Amino acid sequence: MVMQPYRGLFQFLLYFQTSNPTGACLNSFHSNYFFSVSDTPTGLTATRLSTGLAHVRLSWSTVSGATGYEVYYQLFSNTPVSIYNTSNTTINITSGLSQGNTYTFYVVSYGSDSLPSGNASVMLTISNPVVDDFMATLVTSTSITLKWSPPTAVVPISYNINRRCRKVCESSVNSNNETLVSSPHTSTGIPPYSQCGFDLIGIYGAKIVYLTTNYLTTTLSTAPTAPVDDIIFSSVESVSMTVSWDEVPCNGRNGPITGYYLTYTNITSNTSYTVNITGGDNRMYNLTGLIPYTNYTVSIIPYNYNINGPARHEIQLIAESISGVISDLIYTRALTEISISWNPPTIPNGIITVYEIRYRESTSTGPYNITNTTNTYYSIVGLIPNAIYTIGVRAYTSIGPGEWTAETINIAKVGSFTLKYLNSTTVQMNWLPIPGTSYYTIYYNSGYDVDSMNASNETNEVIIPELYSCLSYSFEMSVTIEINGIYYEGPRTVPT
Repeated sequence: MVMQPYRGLFQFLLYFQTSNPTGACLNSFHSNYFFSVSDTPTGLTATRLSTGLAHVRLSWSTVSGATGYEVYYQLFSNTPVSIYNTSNTTINITSGLSQGNTYTFYVVSYGSDSLPSGNASVMLTISNPVVDDFMATLVTSTSITLKWSPPTAVVPISYNINRRCRKVCESSVNSNNETLVSSPHTSTGIPPYSQCGFDLIGIYGAKIVYLTTNYLTTTLSTAPTAPVDDIIFSSVESVSMTVSWDEVPCNGRNGPITGYYLTYTNITSNTSYTVNITGGDNRMYNLTGLIPYTNYTVSIIPYNYNINGPARHEIQLIAESISGVISDLIYTRALTEISISWNPPTIPNGIITVYEIRYRESTSTGPYNITNTTNTYYSIVGLIPNAIYTIGVRAYTSIGPGEWTAETINIAKVGSFTLKYLNSTTVQMNWLPIPGTSYYTIYYNSGYDVDSMNASNETNEVIIPELYSCLSYSFEMSVTIEINGIYYEGPRTVPT
């Protein structure tokens, strides 16, 4: 549209003439007419409004003497379209325009003679508003602070933010709309180690525009707040077992699990050992060197980059093994009987089910006599007097027997005696009496011959005379016992 830029006061001369049918001039007159054209508007601007995506405000300077203004717009090279007649110098265009188009707006003024002035024009492209600097400026484990600049095309009335967050370890998404926000804005209440997508939404009256979409950022990790799931024991043997466990539930993980501390404690001795197992997927460990039939507490602590979470504890009893050896085997002896007692194994390695006792005369090569008892004492009767017996005791668990504990025991043997020098040919011998003895025999050997003498069971002293003063003698002693008319002589003492 082109408006001629004429303005000011104009004079027109009008001449009239009348004639008759013959053409003769009957009358003539003339007249002068004066009219004015107002000035062209100046300072025309086009500004987009926040009330709508295609709302525009036009404003211009007042034209002195103008009685009104007419506004046109032109799209592409189409014919300009008149859209407003107004006496104001500002108008809001809230309909008829579309996003993505470039418009040329014209304004002309009218004076008292209703003649248009020259036009003022301005061009405006109604582009989509965009924010290209939407970013996170501060991220914690539970919040994200966001900052942005207003879109250059048109500033919205207000902003909303749509937030979609999911824990990195799960697929379900929680959505949240945060309305009437401004920059900077802190989005709170987010679980640790969650990936969030943000949409920045501009509100333009009844219209909304997604100024930024799906801006992604992740909250920081923090300490796990839940322990590992079930602890599982497998391949439980007498000295080893395998421990495995389920991963920390997602809602308590709060970040990538980077390892575990496994502590196993012998409850009996309160001895603990800790193993650092690196790698969140490494959830199995084989424990060795354990003590059979012992309760162990196994504790597992997950950690996230050395930030420890809570522990889970479980107790497991190790399988039985063969018994350890009994202790403190003691005995008392009589003429044909030995009474023994003992203490259970210090390390039982299980439940002691029975004790096995074996015995035989020490010179015998035949099988042992075997008997069992559940007590920690036993009396062996019917033994041969004055004999030496080898006796052994061992304990059994459900797995089998332990090692033997053995003793060699002399029955009715003189424990010790003393010699007293009386003169060069006589000595006196004394000993401790043995109940049930029939008599004692004393042997003395000069190296040339061996002599002996018997002593009554009613004495514990004898005098040996008529020795050779020039010879050296060794002395021995034995005990003889009578059972059912049969006499049994026991072993001699060590020569003295």
